Amino acid sequence: MPSPLFFSMISGSRLKEISDILILTDQESPHYLRELIRKTRSLTDKPFGVGVVLAFPHEKNIQVILDEKVAVLQVYWGECSEELVLKAHQSGVKVVPQVSVP
Repeated sequence: MPSPLFFSMISGSRLKEISDILILTDQESPHYLRELIRKTRSLTDKPFGVGVVLAFPHEKNIQVILDEKVAVLQVYWGECSEELVLKAHQSGVKVVPQVSVP
């Protein structure tokens, strides 16, 4: 089973106390991502985000993120289109693009 990276260096019991949680996906695995999102929700009532690498296949993962109404979609390595931002905002999801400069 593909395994998106789960960025949290703390135990589940401490998870309820923080809000700096980011699930990072580097491959298309929508069913597993949905499972991770729901598991994270069961462990905390704080908002959290999911990071997506746009250079890799990502459309199904992004749809899961929007369907699950995760607080933040963080995007890396690719074009963060206006269409993506509008679609996310319509779902109530904030978008945080990583911007790099040469």
